Amino acid sequence: MGHRSPFDPVGGIVNGRGLPAALFHVGFWQRWGASVLAARTTRGTNVRRAVLAMTALVTLLCLTACGEDASQAEESGPASVTLTFEDGQAPAPERFALGVGEEVELVVKSDTEGSLHVHTTPEQELDYAAGTTTLMLTIDEPGVVEVESHELGTTVLQLEVS
Repeated sequence: MGHRSPFDPVGGIVNGRGLPAALFHVGFWQRWGASVLAARTTRGTNVRRAVLAMTALVTLLCLTACGEDASQAEESGPASVTLTFEDGQAPAPERFALGVGEEVELVVKSDTEGSLHVHTTPEQELDYAAGTTTLMLTIDEPGVVEVESHELGTTVLQLEVS
C-alpha cells in the first residue's frame, strides 16, 4: 500500500485538476508535478483575482467620492458665517473665502440692534436686530471685502472673493 499513482484511468485527468495524465508518467512529475503545476495555476489565478478586485474597489471608491461631493454641495446651500456681538464687544475679525457671485449667509447674534457696513462697490449697509438675525450677502467682484460694525467702527469680517 505504499505509493499511490496520481494517474486516473477514467478520463485521463489527474487529481481532478484538469491536467492530462500523460504528463505524469515520468518519475519526478509523478511525485511533484501535480502539486507544482496546481500551485502555479492557483497562484496566477489568485493574483489575477486580487488585481481585478482591487481595480473594482478603487473604481467604486472614486465614483462614490465624486458622487458625494456633488450631492453635498447641492444640499449644503450657501456658506454661513456667525458674528456674535455681546456687551458692546465685536468678534475678533476672521477671513472667509468664497467665490465671485457666491451667496454667504451672515448670522448675527447680538444683545443690541446695529448695522454692518460692507465695503463693496456700491457700499452696502445691513441692519440687524437684537437677538439672532440672518442676512444674505452676495459679492460680484473679486478681491478682499471688509465688513465692519458701523456702531463700533471695527472690522469684524474679511471676505476673500475669488
